[in-house]
Amino acid sequence: MAQERKAKLARSEAEVKVLKEVNTIKQRALILDKDILLVKDVAALIGCSTKAVYNMINDGRIKASNLGVRQIKIKRSDIDKLLENPKFEVVPKPKNIKVVEPLKIDNCYSIPELVSKFEVTRDLLYTMFRRKNVPKIPKGREVFYSKKVVDKLLRGYKIR
Repeated sequence: MAQERKAKLARSEAEVKVLKEVNTIKQRALILDKDILLVKDVAALIGCSTKAVYNMINDGRIKASNLGVRQIKIKRSDIDKLLENPKFEVVPKPKNIKVVEPLKIDNCYSIPELVSKFEVTRDLLYTMFRRKNVPKIPKGREVFYSKKVVDKLLRGYKIR
């Protein structure tokens, strides 16, 4: 009984695999007939993810036209050119370097100040600041947090 079931499952899985292969072959044939492709079509044609296609568009390796929300169109000829002359050079993206001002206690809040000003609990503040990596200055038993960053984080809270 169990062996029959395993054999039946194996046959079923083999049939599904064949059907998937036939479906992908048909899908590729349909894609090959199109002159203008969608991002998902290009991904299926090249054999990569849609995110990789978007990255190639952003890098300028693939020319695309954005006709609106989710309306990116790519010429089939551009994909053929990409596949004929692939560029394998890795170009590092320039990193956005932020100029960080050194913190001074004059530009910072203490936790008691924040509790009274925003009417929130200490635990909420400590948790939020830890998660958001708010710049701080430890001074003895007290910790001071950047006013600029804290004001952005607590913008929606009620001020006393």
